Amino acid sequence: MSDMKHVKGGPFTCFLFLGILETTPSKKLILVLQRNLGYNILCMHRGSVAGTTEGYGDCLEFDIEYERMERRNKVRKVFGYIIRWAIALVLAVLAGWAVINFCVEKTNMVGDSMNITLENDDIILINKLSYVRDNPKRFDVIVFEKSGTEHSYYGIQRVIGLPGEKIQIVDGVIYINGKELVEPMEVEPMEMAGLAGREMTLDEDEFFVLGDNRNHSEDSRFTTVGNVVKSEIIGKAWIRTNKFSFISSVNMPNKKAADAAAKEMSGQSAEIDDGSEDDKQDE
Repeated sequence: MSDMKHVKGGPFTCFLFLGILETTPSKKLILVLQRNLGYNILCMHRGSVAGTTEGYGDCLEFDIEYERMERRNKVRKVFGYIIRWAIALVLAVLAGWAVINFCVEKTNMVGDSMNITLENDDIILINKLSYVRDNPKRFDVIVFEKSGTEHSYYGIQRVIGLPGEKIQIVDGVIYINGKELVEPMEVEPMEMAGLAGREMTLDEDEFFVLGDNRNHSEDSRFTTVGNVVKSEIIGKAWIRTNKFSFISSVNMPNKKAADAAAKEMSGQSAEIDDGSEDDKQDE
């Protein structure tokens, strides 16, 4: 160890020292210095100044501690991965819950009231955001939950009458504000007018709905269903998944003619509303 007395502390002399000791029995010291150069340079310096090898024992102890630290770091990394995956899983569950409760919901068509547009057991995705800011449009297929009845259930039917309109069914023909309704769907002639046999006026939050299978549908013509209130509407029947299709495009052979008639009817409704406001002002 006499050579070590002449080694001064510092990185340059450390590397010289390593070169000198390459052929000496001090291999453990070299390995320690290579593993953690910074701390062990200090240990080597302490040994050279003191003329002893006590500093190198400290270096070996540090090497053991270093390995322990490496194991602890690996454990922390594994634990960190687990935490990150757990957080990601929780966020995914929360996102799924938000989608189901606020955006999209799945339901099944029950019964044949919407044949031929929808069939029994068709799987329907409901767009629950469609009517957050807007009202349903005429001929939209909506999903609603009737409240105040013996059994709550989801109904799936088509909007025919809009709030404030006058509805009447005569000899199977639907009249809106006294004008015959041109429908885009393929439907059979109605045999029963039900409640709509007499002209009815919808309240400002009410919708008149019918099933496309007119003679086998329980809808707004019957007291068991009646007019649907806006607060009862779950959303728009959006997609049929078992026979993939957008429901708004199913069974629409007369869509162009119906759109043209709907525009004309909307203009007529606006004129009727303006007239009623003028009457109120005159009063």
